[in-house]
Amino acid sequence: MKEVIASLATRPNDVRAHLRVRWSVFGKEEGYLSSIEPPVSMEFDGFDGLSTTRHFVVTIREEDR
Repeated sequence: MKEVIASLATRPNDVRAHLRVRWSVFGKEEGYLSSIEPPVSMEFDGFDGLSTTRHFVVTIREEDR
């Protein structure tokens, strides 16, 4: 059985990890972003710097049977 755990990214490392995953999905896998990979391999926009922006961290854990 799979367990889904969702939380808010509150630490800077969690937010950076979120931005790296977003680049991987939208830039590399889906090709929605520029084909030139940025030097930091993160996707961010003006909304990411707002104090009202929240990033979610979702983890899927498989239980051993």
